Amino acid sequence: MDRGDSVGNGHSWAARWRPRHVLERGDAWMRHIAVSILTILAVLVTPLSAAEADGPFRDVSGTLADEIVKAYNAGLISGYEDGTFRPNENVTRAAFAKMVVLAVETATKKTLPAGSEPFPDVQPGQTLYQYVVKAYKAGYISGYKDGTFGYNKPISRQEAAAILQRALNLPLQPENFKDVPDNSTLAKHIGAVAAAGIMQGYGDTFRPTQNLPRGQAAAVAYRAYEKLGGKAPVGTRENPAPLGTEVKVGDNWRVAVVDIVEDAWPIIREENMFNEPPAEGHQFVMARLRFTYVGKESGTPWLHLMTGYLGANRVLYWRGGDTSCGVIPDSIYDVDELFPGASVEANVCWSIPSGAVKGGLIAVEEFLSSSDARVFFEGVK
Repeated sequence: MDRGDSVGNGHSWAARWRPRHVLERGDAWMRHIAVSILTILAVLVTPLSAAEADGPFRDVSGTLADEIVKAYNAGLISGYEDGTFRPNENVTRAAFAKMVVLAVETATKKTLPAGSEPFPDVQPGQTLYQYVVKAYKAGYISGYKDGTFGYNKPISRQEAAAILQRALNLPLQPENFKDVPDNSTLAKHIGAVAAAGIMQGYGDTFRPTQNLPRGQAAAVAYRAYEKLGGKAPVGTRENPAPLGTEVKVGDNWRVAVVDIVEDAWPIIREENMFNEPPAEGHQFVMARLRFTYVGKESGTPWLHLMTGYLGANRVLYWRGGDTSCGVIPDSIYDVDELFPGASVEANVCWSIPSGAVKGGLIAVEEFLSSSDARVFFEGVK
């Protein structure tokens, strides 16, 4: 958690009733206690491993985890209120129609037209009604012989393949899976998505009638999104914000990385003679950030925001206590509260293994925000 610099020349909130040029020992002690408490809280709620910390869902890991996170960042999927995605549960036909419609609309930046409900089991009051109607109007989906769509029915892998082939307008292709009959009406749809790399088989089988799990559905929806030219939003791990680009963070902040110093030890050594050098095999990375408060009341960057450095080793380093870099110039802790519209620039610093510095990213998120999105900025290139 980004709570790391010594007090330096800053003033705590307790100092507002004292002359501004005086920093009493009690003020420093109170700030130290506040920072320590927040650091402990952050450690309790924030994992350190990037592989665990970067995902929005606590039950997502393994081969498809990266694509599931990308699908989430692109706005194609959402999870449950308990913080899970439940990747192994079956996805329904209506839910998959939504994923595909969102993939097309988000990638092309065009809204698909809607129409009237084509199926007796698809009605305006249903949560996913608009997506099913759009998918039907666009020609992506069809119903069953009895005229129904099967709104809550699990979708099979071959049905998903057919929808994806139509949505992406892929040329029909012969397939080479031994469990897909040549006379199957969906055989060439399966061949099309397999040839395009949108869906994969299990060796020489496709398991066409097997239900499609939510994890696989999210992954293929993201592949469809990429196939259509979609890019991850600015500020995601896949598309980090460039230097100088301001991005909304949480509910109340806009943040930009103004500058970054790859090896800040010479600067930090000059700032305070008592500062200690980085540990062997580590170096101090210091970034200058611009914080703009856009909330309704007031906010303090060091109190309400966490900053970290995601190293090239995929470990996310939060600053903690007073141990990161020592006393640094223009520290984030020198900043008092900001009111709506106010901006300030300040430095943050991390101690990072030297081999993990280049190719890293800067991560910023709002502490205890209703928005759990972590924003990424370009680090040392």
